[in-house]
Amino acid sequence: IDSLADMDSLPKGCVTIPVEGATFALPLAEIIDVGEEKARLEKSLAKLDKEIAGLNGRLKNPNFAANAPEEVVAEAQDNLAAREDEAGKLREALARLAELG
Repeated sequence: IDSLADMDSLPKGCVTIPVEGATFALPLAEIIDVGEEKARLEKSLAKLDKEIAGLNGRLKNPNFAANAPEEVVAEAQDNLAAREDEAGKLREALARLAELG
């Protein structure tokens, strides 16, 4: 920690971390290249969206559900849930980065 100050307003480019009794602000815009980080997250999100579409297509295919072993169907469902959760987290991270500028 370089500095600690009591402030009424937050400087631009900060991300906030609320904790009981206080809110801390980290000046991420000064630490990371926001544009580069957005591009990295968008690329990861595009890849995940493609995987999600493929898993959705497979699970919605009546032949897959009818012919695949239960374990394979369950694994595809688990993979879909995990990918959707990860995509949601990436979208949240992108929204936070958008606030930085």
